[in-house]
Amino acid sequence: MRKLLLFICLLLSGCAGSDSETSSETSSNSSPTATVVADGVIQLNWDASSGFPDGYYVEQSNDGIHFTQIQDVTVTNAVIVNAVRNRAYQFRVRAYNSGGLSPYSAVVDVIP
Repeated sequence: MRKLLLFICLLLSGCAGSDSETSSETSSNSSPTATVVADGVIQLNWDASSGFPDGYYVEQSNDGIHFTQIQDVTVTNAVIVNAVRNRAYQFRVRAYNSGGLSPYSAVVDVIP
């Protein structure tokens, strides 16, 4: 159970605990990156952390405050289509498995 909770904490959040096992793995976590790959198409990529995620929820916002889940993927990338040119988008990701949800990743901003 402790390893499952550690996985959830470490997966995308960068949280740090007081014991060395937690702190040593925190630095390997990364924030998502967003790249405009074509007109109206954004690709998100992120690194998987240690643990056993069943998948990732991808959430999108137009104001950086209110997020909506737009995808449920089992890989460490997502493609968003029909993005409006010159509109700011924010994305965040969180992992899930049978033990629950990880904290959210950092938010990444992109303007296609």
